This record gives sequence, C-alpha cells and structure tokens, in this order.
Amino acid sequence: MNNHSCPGIPEQCEHSQALISQVLEGIPDASIVEAARQELSRCAPCVQQIDFQVRFKIAMAQRCTEQAPPSLQLRITEALGRVDLNVDVTDL
Repeated sequence: MNNHSCPGIPEQCEHSQALISQVLEGIPDASIVEAARQELSRCAPCVQQIDFQVRFKIAMAQRCTEQAPPSLQLRITEALGRVDLNVDVTDL
C-alpha cells in the first residue's frame, strides 16, 4: 500500500488523480480498478471517485452508440488529414 498523503478531497489529491487517469485509459479493466481501489483504500472519497468515474465511463460507452453521418465522418477525416503535428516517425 502506498503511504501518500491524501487531503481527503479527490480533486486535490495528485496520487488519486493519477490512478483515476490510469484506470480510465481504454476499457476499464477489473483488475486495474481493484488495484487502484486497494491503493486508495485509506481514503473513502478517493475510492468513491474512482467508482463514480468508472461507472460514468461504462454508462457513456453503453449509451453513446450513435455514429456520425457519413458526410460528417468524411469532413472530420479530411480535416485530420490536413493537420500537421510536426512529428517524425522516429519520435514515436
């Protein structure tokens, strides 16, 4: 267990915010969620925040299944194709 200092307010806890970001990357994985919950087990508000964020992400994924119309998809694809990120393949 990590002995970080938590102010008890998830928005002010850098450790909690870092774990929440990690948990929410991609599709929430039960083992990662549980590991984060265990690490933050000394702070009930931080655990509640993780639980809320995971439930929210899952609910949004289940309800937001509409696709953009083909014309909008094409416009977005064309716009992204014009974006120059100045990134060299060797930078990746």
